[in-house]
Amino acid sequence: MWIGAPRNAWSRLAERILGAAGVEDDSQARETYQEILQQSFGEISRTAGERWNRQLDCTTKEASNAPSSGELYLVEAAYPDGPLPPLLLAVTGNPQDPQAASTGSVAEGPPPASSVSAPRSRTFDLLMDVELPVSVSFGHVQLPLQDVLKLTAGSIIELNRTVDEPVEVIVNNCVVARGEVVVVEGNYGVRIHEIMTRQQRLEALP
Repeated sequence: MWIGAPRNAWSRLAERILGAAGVEDDSQARETYQEILQQSFGEISRTAGERWNRQLDCTTKEASNAPSSGELYLVEAAYPDGPLPPLLLAVTGNPQDPQAASTGSVAEGPPPASSVSAPRSRTFDLLMDVELPVSVSFGHVQLPLQDVLKLTAGSIIELNRTVDEPVEVIVNNCVVARGEVVVVEGNYGVRIHEIMTRQQRLEALP
């Protein structure tokens, strides 16, 4: 896999990551961008290793030119205040799922203990201290303005969720999990039952 990016793309992406961690030193932008890629490739390597039940080594290096063959993709990171310039992703080779000898089905099983994951980066360590708003949604409803103006103390608003449906755990305006409400030492809490996949998180975005 090969990723190419204009300077204004990788620098702005890195500045957002550093800004979220409270770092305003632009000199770390290039190193931060490279660590982002290293973490991403490491996760791809880990996931592919689980799928293929084999160890995959992830190494990164700089290259001046894109591969002469392979599939090309444009990857865009969009933020509320506008998208960043797209990155160019090139994928070469033709990896195939391993076939079982007798059934011809995809081999299954736990990944080997020696599967390689991405090393922990300094940027990742900085992000561990970033505080994010966490809230729990019991449901929502839309009301005409005239009904809102009629609300008084004691009014009841019926939500779009029944009592036996799970509540949503929202982090930074994104639904990340679902669970049930519990009481912990007199305080409300949520027991997590389901962690949302990346695709589900994207579909839940407003």
